[in-house]
Amino acid sequence: MTPFIAPELFERVIEYSAEVERDKKASSQPIDFCDNFFAQFFQNRMKQEITGFGNEAKESAVRLRLQAGAKERKETVLLIARFEGYCDMRYDVFAEEYGGGSGDALSRFQDFLDNLLQSITRWAESEKLTDIARESFKARAALQHALQSVQK
Repeated sequence: MTPFIAPELFERVIEYSAEVERDKKASSQPIDFCDNFFAQFFQNRMKQEITGFGNEAKESAVRLRLQAGAKERKETVLLIARFEGYCDMRYDVFAEEYGGGSGDALSRFQDFLDNLLQSITRWAESEKLTDIARESFKARAALQHALQSVQK
């Protein structure tokens, strides 16, 4: 059986974490991880393709979340809600990476990423997707370690 999410996708977060730990910052945020995770999740698990990360995609996710609320596990519904939050912050993260902003969006993104990885792990465990749960757990541990090293 092909997994809903490619387990190797989580390597991007681990690479990002190593860069943060080594350089005390990263050249870019792992937006590509989030983009690809959500694309795979919606297409392979929810059977609904996402075509972007703007208002239209967010509205589509809201409708899906409301429909899924009655028939899906809470962990699955939470991932849909996380996508809605991601749509709200994605543009701000790009803007800060390219020189605009105060750094608040990047900090919020790191918190979001930590929470997303925790939600992915819980979702994967609830659906007995052990490879995805293991890789997500490893990625979150690496991220938390890197962020703690920067705060010291």
